[in-house]
Amino acid sequence: MHKHQHQQMPPSNPTPTNPDRMGPQPFMLHWSNALMCLNASVNALPLWKQGLINWKNHLENQAEKLLSQSANLDTSAFLDAIHEENLVLLNDFLEGTRKYRFHPYQRNVREPAICTRFDNSVLYRYTDKAEKNGTPVFVIPSLVNKSHILDLTEDFSFMRFLTTQGFTPYMLDWGEVGKEEKTFSFTDYYNQRLIPALDYIAAQHDNAPVHTIGYCMGGTMAIALSCLRPLKVASLTLVAAPWDFHADNKLNAQLAGEAYIVIKPYVQTLGWVTPDLLQFFFTAVDPLFALKKYGSFAKTGQTSKDAERFVAVEDWLNDGVPLVEKVAETAFVDWYRDNKPVNNRWHVCNTAIDPDDLTMPVHVISAKRDRLVPATSSMAIPAHIRSNSKESLFDTGHIGLMAGSRAQNEIWPAISEWICATKKLRTAQ
Repeated sequence: MHKHQHQQMPPSNPTPTNPDRMGPQPFMLHWSNALMCLNASVNALPLWKQGLINWKNHLENQAEKLLSQSANLDTSAFLDAIHEENLVLLNDFLEGTRKYRFHPYQRNVREPAICTRFDNSVLYRYTDKAEKNGTPVFVIPSLVNKSHILDLTEDFSFMRFLTTQGFTPYMLDWGEVGKEEKTFSFTDYYNQRLIPALDYIAAQHDNAPVHTIGYCMGGTMAIALSCLRPLKVASLTLVAAPWDFHADNKLNAQLAGEAYIVIKPYVQTLGWVTPDLLQFFFTAVDPLFALKKYGSFAKTGQTSKDAERFVAVEDWLNDGVPLVEKVAETAFVDWYRDNKPVNNRWHVCNTAIDPDDLTMPVHVISAKRDRLVPATSSMAIPAHIRSNSKESLFDTGHIGLMAGSRAQNEIWPAISEWICATKKLRTAQ
């Protein structure tokens, strides 16, 4: 054990490059999580030394080894060392936050072609025109974040990558939640957004079936869309799409649902779950995630492409959108608490959504290090379908599937190659 030398934080610029860039949102949630967890390491030391802490199975050997190594250490000196390390971690977090706030990056991408609007939602096409004999690809983003994680920067964009592969890609941007959307249920999102968008795309291509891709919650929604309109969907690619919500940690999923019941009166008053409130649920998965990633960013060269991508992703992540009340209740209660999708008890448009009704090829893509949608949740889908399916597991995290270091060279090409293979198979038939 050794004590770290604290570094003086460099003076801040008088004004951030982007005045709206305030750090991880809500900042006080991430800051209090860090303080609580780091202080817990100090408070738990006496209990640990008395053997009163129960460790997870995969940590037991490491804990016993560390306990043996520390047996002869002076407890006071050991506590001092932990305090010092905690201060270093907190200082790195603050330094990473400062560097994020003052980074010069500003998102500046060419806007794709607007095909049509559905009130506040917009259907974009990423080619200049729709060739009738082109291969249409419909990409559905999540409802809980803005869509541009799929079109992050000019040189790092999944949507623009699809264009380079010869596809005609479309993306539905959900847009801002307005007065009308505030009353929406999932059925409304299908009847007034997803189904009209799919019909529009098909009509641009001689009513050919459309290759459909869903990311995160958009993947779960893509399953229902494909069940409701099976003849309109040529293939289905599901990227980190949750399905079995109890596969990884049933208790935590049920607690999330019960927590929603507690805050339901507040949600009913507002008409939605605010982005900050959603972050309380997300951070519960890994309370120290912001501390770790901003601490790491503090050591990243600020002129590097990695730093620019980090800022781009964080800008997207911190610019959240609310989740309307009826959809939120379905997600938290029907999905997380009651696990209805995996039991065919989730209903959309008065129809029970059963993956066994899928007739098109399905590609399920998961991430080994995904904490939000564990691989066991998304990989449960193939067991419930009878159509041809493929499973791909990548060594990355949830956001990494679309915006990480492996995305551009491994994951996006895997999606493209599979769609091409299914297209050839359809042509041969």
